[in-house]
Amino acid sequence: MLGVAREKARVEGVGVDGEEVVRFLEGDVGALEGLEGLELGNGEGEEEEEEEEKFDVITICSALVLLDRPGEAMKGWVERWLKRGGRLVCDVPCPRAMLGIKTLARVGKMVGVETLGDWEWVEGAESLRKMMEGAGLDARVIETEAWEEVPSRTKFLGRMGEEGVWGVEEGGDVFDDLTRGREKWRERREEARGLFEVEWRGMGGEDGLVREVNGLFVGIGVKR
Repeated sequence: MLGVAREKARVEGVGVDGEEVVRFLEGDVGALEGLEGLELGNGEGEEEEEEEEKFDVITICSALVLLDRPGEAMKGWVERWLKRGGRLVCDVPCPRAMLGIKTLARVGKMVGVETLGDWEWVEGAESLRKMMEGAGLDARVIETEAWEEVPSRTKFLGRMGEEGVWGVEEGGDVFDDLTRGREKWRERREEARGLFEVEWRGMGGEDGLVREVNGLFVGIGVKR
């Protein structure tokens, strides 16, 4: 993704790296301490100078749910790298969004298959607001309308013949589509598929259909 960003900057004529207009740094977003190029002054009497070196805006797009300890990471960004009065902007998927990949992550934990992401803590807009406030921000959270072009939406086209709607009995087919060609599921496939079917059926409505709504919660927080 850093390569993609550099190419976009080049195409758009934005100076990068050596020209110091935009700098791209590679590191662990959950533990940025010690990252070369992101140091701040630590000497005595440098509080004002260090504050000036911090950022006016920090944003994380579609990745907060991929972190093991998102609240801890966010608190670190705010305390260490965000100016007083600066803003942090982030988003997380609504509970009914990206049902396939979220269910797969839940089943992966049950059978010991490593998957990326933890969406279980997002129960509503309040979940994100509380996390942001716990990180030292005055925050508000808005919910977007449904967005059909969410990259991680469940793309399997079921018996209904339309995106975002499946029968409760189609969980196994969705699982097969999501795990096709993924070797890590081979040994636990039968067990995992059965669990996925149970989870999928549990998300159905009275009409026997599972519906995906790819909305987002967007949080805007100001450092106190």
